[in-house]
Amino acid sequence: FHIVNTITEIDLTPNTFGNMRCLQGSFAGSYGMLIREDFGNIPSYELYYPRELGEYVWDTLLRESTVFGTKPVGFESLLKIGSGSG
Repeated sequence: FHIVNTITEIDLTPNTFGNMRCLQGSFAGSYGMLIREDFGNIPSYELYYPRELGEYVWDTLLRESTVFGTKPVGFESLLKIGSGSG
């Protein structure tokens, strides 16, 4: 939740925003919807916002992710991580 937490003032701590929860609010300065749907033991989030803001929100997440030393991964890599084989 750390990266997503940097682009919103909404409390996304696990006790407040647990698995299978949904909310609407401000993310990276734009209004959208956030869904938490964990993938195995990996906290996972889906962000929904207007299409025209896609590149801006993506760039914002990439910029914020450098603080944590993380990088985007493809779905197949996520499957391996979730199954414990990667």
